[in-house]
Amino acid sequence: MRARLSLAIGLAAVALLAAVVLAWGVGGYPLYEPDEARHAEVAREMLASPTWRDWIVPQLDAAPYRNKPAPFYWLMASSFAWLGLNERAARMVSLLSALSTVILVSLWGARRWGPRAGTLAGLVLVTAPEFALLGRFATLDMSLTLWTTLGMLGVYRFAERPGASLVPAAVAGALGLLAKGLLGPGFIALVGLTWLTIRRRLRLLTFRALAPAALVFVAIVLPWHLAAGLLDPAYLRKLYVDQQLHRALDAGRRLHARPLLFYIPVLLGGFFPWSAFLPATIRGTLWPARRGAAEAFCALWAGAVLIVLSFAQGKVPSYAVLAFPPLALLTSRHLGRVLAGDVSTPEASLFRGGAWVLVAVLVIAPVAVIAAGNLVYDAALARASLWALLLPVAAAGLVALLRWGRPAHIVLTVGGASAALLLVFFQLVAPRLSEVHSDAQLAEVLHAAPGHADAPVVAYRLRSPSMSFYSQRPLLLYDRPRQLRALIAEHGLVFVVTSPQHVAELRASGPFVPWRVGPRRVLYATRPPPEPVDGATGAAR
Repeated sequence: MRARLSLAIGLAAVALLAAVVLAWGVGGYPLYEPDEARHAEVAREMLASPTWRDWIVPQLDAAPYRNKPAPFYWLMASSFAWLGLNERAARMVSLLSALSTVILVSLWGARRWGPRAGTLAGLVLVTAPEFALLGRFATLDMSLTLWTTLGMLGVYRFAERPGASLVPAAVAGALGLLAKGLLGPGFIALVGLTWLTIRRRLRLLTFRALAPAALVFVAIVLPWHLAAGLLDPAYLRKLYVDQQLHRALDAGRRLHARPLLFYIPVLLGGFFPWSAFLPATIRGTLWPARRGAAEAFCALWAGAVLIVLSFAQGKVPSYAVLAFPPLALLTSRHLGRVLAGDVSTPEASLFRGGAWVLVAVLVIAPVAVIAAGNLVYDAALARASLWALLLPVAAAGLVALLRWGRPAHIVLTVGGASAALLLVFFQLVAPRLSEVHSDAQLAEVLHAAPGHADAPVVAYRLRSPSMSFYSQRPLLLYDRPRQLRALIAEHGLVFVVTSPQHVAELRASGPFVPWRVGPRRVLYATRPPPEPVDGATGAAR
């Protein structure tokens, strides 16, 4: 009875903390350009479509969008239908996926190692910056993380529990495929087969076990694939060959080719501050005397993800989050022992060393952050970067605990401070970042313009999905001056959003005057604005 009560209290605490970190103010700033805005615009055009065809083959700026599977956008479009066309609705799918992943990881850790480890697993995961950011970000990554996590835990259950079914893992793999393609089911199958081989349990893969799993998998993924293939034969080739196979084997510049060790700094930064304790975690959980089946499985899971991603030619920072659930579980296992005082001298030394590394990073980081804020976009982020001065304050508190406190105090303080700093970032810094990396303000100017509803809007030499989303209309994508001249000849009023480096070319193409001038994007039109534009602020006076 006491164990169940402890588990319930721990899960409730984790769920509450995760809800606060992920949901507080989630709709309080514009969609980030290009990723958030692109996915939101695809879902908006899907919802606005008069036919069901665009629900099978999505559109972006009224052209086929074949880079991602359509089913993810069904969820986002449904969120728009329920909550309205706003930022909170756009981010709701990611938020719920992240919250579900935290609870799932916490519950699994509690059942393997006790309520304390389960609570710590949720705390570590939700305070890892990359996980928290993607949990509030309108992209497909957190949905993929949820289904991959569920699939991994499903294959572990199948391997370790006699008579367990493979169907839950198959369902998770199928939903992962519909979320973002081959990564989810590929990782689940790779880790599952490797684990069964290590445990010498490949005999479990009988026809009786595989047949229902395969049938369920096919039943889930086949209907949309058949419909998409019939309506747009190029869709599946673009999705699986161009976007995924080529990314893995021969990415080129277009598909984010990166060096082999690209994910090391991503992991260190994205899993911070807990990455500072990874040496102690490895020593405390994977040493032969400490290692159990669950610890070994988590190590295999994290290692397989990071190794496969590293050897792929195309690399995207957000993919590293797929390794965060097992890393959070391993970290929680070690930190649980730290809180219980069940650590050896080498483990204790590594733990304190990690804490001192954390202090050093917190002291040095503000210099880099403030320098970047003053250099990027003509110092548009200079004021926001000053919030980094809170980091040395956290470092000072950690130094005091290292000198006079217990390891348990350090663990709890690091977790609490991480949650607090994330909330400061999301409430005070993220709005300014998104303001710079979004064309929402340009769309506001456009909406206030007389006659804007009948005037064409052009994205010149770029894409602006945030402008499409906030203006609630597809944009004309032009990249040649003669296209602009032909459009001007047909319409008296034309709006153009472009980047500052293309302004000279734009003004040479017609009688364009500024309506809104920002550090990253500008809005011009063929007629003057109702009020003159202030050159200092880029806004109408």
